[in-house]
Amino acid sequence: MSYEEFLQAIPGLLQDRLGGEAKVSLHTVYKNNNQKREMLCILEEGSNVSPTIYLRPFYEAAQEGMELEAVLNGILAEYRRNRCGLYLDVDEFQRFDRVSSRVVYKLINYERNQEMLALVPHRRFLDLAVVYYLLIENYFIGNGTAMVQNRQMKLWQADEEKLFALADVNTKKRLGGEILPMEQVVHDILLEDLSRQIEETPGGGDLGPKDVEELAGQILTELMPEKHYEMYVMSNTERYFGAAALLDDGLLAEFAAQKNSGLYVLPSSIHEVILLPDTEPLSVEDMRRMLTGINENGVSGQEYLSDQVYYYNRETGKLSICGDSAPASAGNPGER
Repeated sequence: MSYEEFLQAIPGLLQDRLGGEAKVSLHTVYKNNNQKREMLCILEEGSNVSPTIYLRPFYEAAQEGMELEAVLNGILAEYRRNRCGLYLDVDEFQRFDRVSSRVVYKLINYERNQEMLALVPHRRFLDLAVVYYLLIENYFIGNGTAMVQNRQMKLWQADEEKLFALADVNTKKRLGGEILPMEQVVHDILLEDLSRQIEETPGGGDLGPKDVEELAGQILTELMPEKHYEMYVMSNTERYFGAAALLDDGLLAEFAAQKNSGLYVLPSSIHEVILLPDTEPLSVEDMRRMLTGINENGVSGQEYLSDQVYYYNRETGKLSICGDSAPASAGNPGER
Protein backbone atom coordinates (compact mmCIF):
# COMPACT_ATOMS: atom_id res chain seq x y z
CA MET A 1 0.00 0.00 0.00
CA SER A 2 1.42 3.40 -0.98
CA TYR A 3 1.35 6.34 1.41
CA GLU A 4 -1.35 8.03 -0.69
CA GLU A 5 -3.52 4.89 -0.55
CA PHE A 6 -2.94 4.71 3.20
CA LEU A 7 -4.11 8.32 3.60
CA GLN A 8 -7.25 7.61 1.60
CA ALA A 9 -8.14 4.45 3.49
CA ILE A 10 -7.46 5.28 7.15
CA PRO A 11 -10.06 8.06 7.76
CA GLY A 12 -12.93 5.91 6.45
CA LEU A 13 -11.86 2.83 8.41
CA LEU A 14 -11.61 4.88 11.60
CA GLN A 15 -14.97 6.52 10.99
CA ASP A 16 -16.55 3.06 10.68
CA ARG A 17 -14.98 2.12 14.01
CA LEU A 18 -16.10 5.28 15.82
CA GLY A 19 -19.57 5.53 14.31
CA GLY A 20 -21.35 8.53 15.79
CA GLU A 21 -18.84 8.90 18.62
CA ALA A 22 -16.68 11.32 16.63
CA LYS A 23 -16.07 12.75 13.17
CA VAL A 24 -12.83 11.91 11.38
CA SER A 25 -11.15 14.11 8.77
CA LEU A 26 -7.74 14.33 7.12
CA HIS A 27 -5.75 17.57 7.01
CA THR A 28 -2.39 18.64 5.58
CA VAL A 29 -0.33 20.87 7.85
CA TYR A 30 2.38 23.02 6.27
CA LYS A 31 5.61 23.03 8.22
CA ASN A 32 8.68 25.19 7.74
CA ASN A 33 10.86 24.76 4.63
CA ASN A 34 8.22 23.14 2.44
CA GLN A 35 7.76 20.19 4.77
CA LYS A 36 4.19 18.93 5.07
CA ARG A 37 2.58 16.61 7.58
CA GLU A 38 -0.68 14.73 7.17
CA MET A 39 -2.73 14.56 10.33
CA LEU A 40 -6.06 13.25 11.50
CA CYS A 41 -8.64 15.46 13.14
CA ILE A 42 -10.98 13.43 15.37
CA LEU A 43 -13.70 15.53 16.95
CA GLU A 44 -16.09 14.00 19.42
CA GLU A 45 -19.58 15.41 19.73
CA GLY A 46 -19.69 18.65 21.70
CA SER A 47 -15.99 19.41 21.22
CA ASN A 48 -14.05 21.47 18.68
CA VAL A 49 -10.58 20.52 19.96
CA SER A 50 -8.81 17.52 18.48
CA PRO A 51 -5.49 15.92 19.47
CA THR A 52 -2.82 16.08 16.77
CA ILE A 53 -2.31 12.62 15.24
CA TYR A 54 0.34 12.53 12.51
CA LEU A 55 -0.07 9.59 10.14
CA ARG A 56 3.45 9.12 8.75
CA PRO A 57 4.72 7.13 11.81
CA PHE A 58 1.73 4.78 11.57
CA TYR A 59 2.34 4.25 7.86
CA GLU A 60 6.00 3.45 8.53
CA ALA A 61 4.92 0.93 11.18
CA ALA A 62 2.60 -0.69 8.62
CA GLN A 63 5.47 -0.85 6.12
CA GLU A 64 7.57 -2.63 8.72
CA GLY A 65 4.94 -5.34 9.11
CA MET A 66 2.33 -4.06 11.58
CA GLU A 67 -1.13 -5.41 10.71
CA LEU A 68 -3.72 -2.83 9.62
CA GLU A 69 -5.90 -3.76 12.58
CA ALA A 70 -3.05 -2.96 14.97
CA VAL A 71 -2.43 0.34 13.17
CA LEU A 72 -6.06 1.36 13.64
CA ASN A 73 -5.94 0.33 17.28
CA GLY A 74 -2.79 2.41 17.76
CA ILE A 75 -4.36 5.52 16.24
CA LEU A 76 -7.48 5.14 18.37
CA ALA A 77 -5.38 4.58 21.49
CA GLU A 78 -3.47 7.82 20.82
CA TYR A 79 -6.72 9.68 20.22
CA ARG A 80 -8.35 8.44 23.44
CA ARG A 81 -5.19 9.09 25.43
CA ASN A 82 -5.02 12.73 24.34
CA ARG A 83 -8.61 13.80 23.78
CA CYS A 84 -9.88 16.53 26.06
CA GLY A 85 -13.52 17.03 25.07
CA LEU A 86 -13.26 20.82 25.21
CA TYR A 87 -15.25 23.39 23.29
CA LEU A 88 -13.19 26.52 22.75
CA ASP A 89 -14.79 29.85 21.91
CA VAL A 90 -13.54 30.39 18.33
CA ASP A 91 -15.02 33.87 18.42
CA GLU A 92 -11.88 34.83 20.31
CA PHE A 93 -9.79 34.12 17.21
CA GLN A 94 -12.24 35.79 14.82
CA ARG A 95 -12.26 39.13 16.63
CA PHE A 96 -9.12 41.14 16.00
CA ASP A 97 -9.49 43.15 19.20
CA ARG A 98 -9.15 39.91 21.19
CA VAL A 99 -6.00 38.62 19.48
CA SER A 100 -4.13 41.76 18.41
CA SER A 101 -1.96 41.77 21.54
CA ARG A 102 -0.81 38.21 20.74
CA VAL A 103 0.29 38.73 17.13
CA VAL A 104 4.07 38.22 16.87
CA TYR A 105 6.45 37.40 14.02
CA LYS A 106 9.20 34.99 13.05
CA LEU A 107 11.66 34.59 10.18
CA ILE A 108 11.68 31.73 7.66
CA ASN A 109 13.55 31.09 4.41
CA TYR A 110 11.82 32.80 1.47
CA GLU A 111 12.65 30.43 -1.40
CA ARG A 112 11.99 27.21 0.53
CA ASN A 113 8.52 28.26 1.68
CA GLN A 114 6.78 29.44 -1.48
CA GLU A 115 3.82 27.10 -1.03
CA MET A 116 3.22 28.30 2.53
CA LEU A 117 3.80 31.96 1.69
CA ALA A 118 1.00 31.84 -0.86
CA LEU A 119 -1.39 31.24 2.06
CA VAL A 120 -0.07 33.64 4.70
CA PRO A 121 0.58 37.39 5.00
CA HIS A 122 4.29 38.10 4.84
CA ARG A 123 7.02 40.51 3.76
CA ARG A 124 10.43 39.93 2.21
CA PHE A 125 13.54 40.57 4.31
CA LEU A 126 16.92 39.78 2.72
CA ASP A 127 16.58 36.15 1.55
CA LEU A 128 14.02 35.53 4.31
CA ALA A 129 10.34 36.20 4.92
CA VAL A 130 8.66 37.75 7.95
CA VAL A 131 5.52 35.76 8.82
CA TYR A 132 3.04 36.14 11.67
CA TYR A 133 1.66 33.85 14.32
CA LEU A 134 -0.48 33.98 17.43
CA LEU A 135 0.70 33.12 20.92
CA ILE A 136 -1.95 30.83 22.39
CA GLU A 137 -2.26 30.47 26.14
CA ASN A 138 -4.82 28.01 27.46
CA TYR A 139 -5.04 26.45 30.91
CA PHE A 140 -6.49 23.15 29.63
CA ILE A 141 -4.57 22.47 26.39
CA GLY A 142 -1.39 24.34 27.25
CA ASN A 143 0.51 27.02 25.37
CA GLY A 144 1.11 26.95 21.64
CA THR A 145 1.25 28.94 18.43
CA ALA A 146 -0.95 29.31 15.35
CA MET A 147 0.16 30.76 12.02
CA VAL A 148 -1.84 33.76 10.80
CA GLN A 149 -3.29 33.02 7.36
CA ASN A 150 -4.67 35.27 4.63
CA ARG A 151 -8.25 34.24 5.36
CA GLN A 152 -7.88 35.34 8.98
CA MET A 153 -6.40 38.66 7.96
CA LYS A 154 -9.41 39.31 5.70
CA LEU A 155 -11.79 38.32 8.48
CA TRP A 156 -10.03 40.76 10.80
CA GLN A 157 -10.15 43.46 8.10
CA ALA A 158 -6.45 44.03 8.70
CA ASP A 159 -3.61 44.38 6.21
CA GLU A 160 -0.01 43.21 6.36
CA GLU A 161 1.27 46.67 7.29
CA LYS A 162 -0.94 46.65 10.37
CA LEU A 163 0.14 43.12 11.30
CA PHE A 164 3.81 44.07 11.07
CA ALA A 165 3.36 47.18 13.21
CA LEU A 166 1.56 45.15 15.90
CA ALA A 167 3.91 42.19 15.74
CA ASP A 168 6.97 44.44 15.95
CA VAL A 169 5.73 45.87 19.25
CA ASN A 170 4.37 42.58 20.65
CA THR A 171 7.43 40.48 19.79
CA LYS A 172 9.80 42.86 21.53
CA LYS A 173 7.48 43.25 24.52
CA ARG A 174 6.41 39.63 25.03
CA LEU A 175 9.46 37.70 23.83
CA GLY A 176 12.25 40.23 24.12
CA GLY A 177 15.70 39.73 22.70
CA GLU A 178 19.09 38.87 24.16
CA ILE A 179 22.69 38.42 23.06
CA LEU A 180 24.84 36.03 25.09
CA PRO A 181 28.40 34.70 24.74
CA MET A 182 28.48 31.36 22.90
CA GLU A 183 30.17 29.69 25.90
CA GLN A 184 27.31 30.70 28.20
CA VAL A 185 24.65 29.35 25.83
CA VAL A 186 26.47 26.02 25.40
CA HIS A 187 26.95 25.83 29.18
CA ASP A 188 23.24 26.46 29.82
CA ILE A 189 22.24 23.75 27.33
CA LEU A 190 24.70 21.29 28.90
CA LEU A 191 23.44 22.10 32.38
CA GLU A 192 19.81 21.55 31.37
CA ASP A 193 20.57 18.25 29.62
CA LEU A 194 22.71 16.97 32.50
CA SER A 195 20.10 17.89 35.10
CA ARG A 196 17.42 16.02 33.14
CA GLN A 197 19.61 12.94 32.64
CA ILE A 198 20.61 12.84 36.31
CA GLU A 199 16.97 13.08 37.41
CA GLU A 200 16.15 10.09 35.19
CA THR A 201 19.12 8.03 36.44
CA PRO A 202 18.70 5.82 39.55
CA GLY A 203 20.80 7.30 42.33
CA GLY A 204 21.27 10.53 40.43
CA GLY A 205 19.63 12.44 43.26
CA ASP A 206 22.89 12.13 45.21
CA LEU A 207 24.37 14.88 43.04
CA GLY A 208 23.54 18.41 44.15
CA PRO A 209 23.19 21.51 41.94
CA LYS A 210 26.82 22.49 42.60
CA ASP A 211 28.04 19.04 41.49
CA VAL A 212 26.02 19.27 38.26
CA GLU A 213 27.36 22.78 37.65
CA GLU A 214 30.97 21.59 38.03
CA LEU A 215 30.34 18.62 35.72
CA ALA A 216 28.88 20.92 33.08
CA GLY A 217 31.93 23.15 33.38
CA GLN A 218 34.30 20.20 32.89
CA ILE A 219 32.44 19.02 29.78
CA LEU A 220 32.41 22.58 28.38
CA THR A 221 36.19 22.81 28.84
CA GLU A 222 36.63 19.56 26.90
CA LEU A 223 34.27 20.70 24.13
CA MET A 224 35.74 24.20 23.88
CA PRO A 225 39.32 23.94 25.24
CA GLU A 226 40.43 27.15 23.57
CA LYS A 227 38.53 30.26 22.66
CA HIS A 228 39.22 30.64 18.94
CA TYR A 229 36.77 33.39 18.03
CA GLU A 230 34.60 35.92 19.83
CA MET A 231 31.12 34.56 19.10
CA TYR A 232 27.70 35.42 20.49
CA VAL A 233 24.22 33.95 20.21
CA MET A 234 21.28 36.25 19.50
CA SER A 235 17.77 34.98 20.23
CA ASN A 236 14.68 35.81 22.26
CA THR A 237 14.22 34.97 25.93
CA GLU A 238 12.32 31.77 25.01
CA ARG A 239 14.97 30.68 22.49
CA TYR A 240 12.09 29.74 20.21
CA PHE A 241 11.74 31.43 16.79
CA GLY A 242 14.45 33.69 18.20
CA ALA A 243 16.08 34.54 14.86
CA ALA A 244 13.36 37.21 14.63
CA ALA A 245 15.50 39.24 17.04
CA LEU A 246 17.33 40.29 13.85
CA LEU A 247 14.40 42.62 13.22
CA ASP A 248 15.21 44.52 16.41
CA ASP A 249 17.38 47.34 15.07
CA GLY A 250 17.88 48.75 18.55
CA LEU A 251 19.32 45.49 19.92
CA LEU A 252 21.80 45.18 17.05
CA ALA A 253 22.77 48.86 17.25
CA GLU A 254 23.38 48.68 21.01
CA PHE A 255 25.53 45.56 20.73
CA ALA A 256 27.54 46.94 17.79
CA ALA A 257 28.20 50.12 19.80
CA GLN A 258 29.27 48.03 22.79
CA LYS A 259 31.74 46.06 20.62
CA ASN A 260 32.75 49.21 18.70
CA SER A 261 32.53 47.25 15.45
CA GLY A 262 30.27 46.03 12.68
CA LEU A 263 28.79 42.56 13.07
CA TYR A 264 28.78 39.47 10.89
CA VAL A 265 25.64 37.36 11.31
CA LEU A 266 25.36 33.61 10.75
CA PRO A 267 21.64 32.68 10.55
CA SER A 268 22.16 29.28 12.17
CA SER A 269 18.47 28.36 12.64
CA ILE A 270 14.98 29.82 12.94
CA HIS A 271 15.59 29.90 16.72
CA GLU A 272 18.85 31.86 16.92
CA VAL A 273 21.67 33.50 14.98
CA ILE A 274 25.41 33.75 15.67
CA LEU A 275 27.14 37.14 15.83
CA LEU A 276 30.83 37.84 15.26
CA PRO A 277 32.43 41.30 15.53
CA ASP A 278 34.07 42.25 12.23
CA THR A 279 37.38 42.54 14.08
CA GLU A 280 37.65 38.73 14.07
CA PRO A 281 40.24 37.32 11.57
CA LEU A 282 37.70 35.38 9.48
CA SER A 283 36.85 35.83 5.81
CA VAL A 284 33.29 35.75 4.53
CA GLU A 285 34.10 32.45 2.85
CA ASP A 286 35.34 31.02 6.18
CA MET A 287 32.10 32.04 7.85
CA ARG A 288 30.03 30.67 5.00
CA ARG A 289 31.76 27.29 5.37
CA MET A 290 31.11 27.43 9.11
CA LEU A 291 27.42 28.16 8.52
CA THR A 292 27.10 25.41 5.92
CA GLY A 293 28.57 22.93 8.40
CA ILE A 294 26.05 23.99 11.04
CA ASN A 295 23.16 23.64 8.59
CA GLU A 296 24.29 20.23 7.36
CA ASN A 297 25.14 18.66 10.71
CA GLY A 298 23.41 20.53 13.52
CA VAL A 299 20.06 21.78 12.23
CA SER A 300 16.91 19.82 11.35
CA GLY A 301 15.12 20.43 8.07
CA GLN A 302 12.38 22.41 9.77
CA GLU A 303 14.84 24.64 11.67
CA TYR A 304 16.98 25.64 8.67
CA LEU A 305 17.02 29.39 7.99
CA SER A 306 19.69 30.37 5.44
CA ASP A 307 23.12 29.65 3.97
CA GLN A 308 23.86 33.37 3.53
CA VAL A 309 26.18 35.34 5.79
CA TYR A 310 24.86 38.80 6.73
CA TYR A 311 26.62 41.97 7.81
CA TYR A 312 25.34 44.69 10.15
CA ASN A 313 26.90 48.06 9.32
CA ARG A 314 27.23 50.05 12.50
CA GLU A 315 27.44 53.36 10.62
CA THR A 316 24.30 52.93 8.47
CA GLY A 317 22.29 50.66 10.79
CA LYS A 318 21.59 48.33 7.84
CA LEU A 319 21.70 44.53 7.71
CA SER A 320 22.97 43.16 4.40
CA ILE A 321 23.74 39.93 2.58
CA CYS A 322 27.49 39.50 2.15
CA GLY A 323 29.03 38.92 -1.25
CA ASP A 324 32.25 36.94 -1.62
CA SER A 325 34.32 39.64 0.04
CA ALA A 326 32.06 42.52 1.09
CA PRO A 327 28.46 43.02 2.20
CA ALA A 328 25.88 43.90 -0.44
CA SER A 329 23.36 46.63 0.30
CA ALA A 330 19.97 45.60 1.68
CA GLY A 331 16.91 47.27 3.13
CA ASN A 332 15.32 47.65 6.53
CA PRO A 333 12.62 45.13 7.61
CA GLY A 334 10.18 47.96 8.32
CA GLU A 335 10.55 49.38 4.82
CA ARG A 336 8.44 48.02 1.96
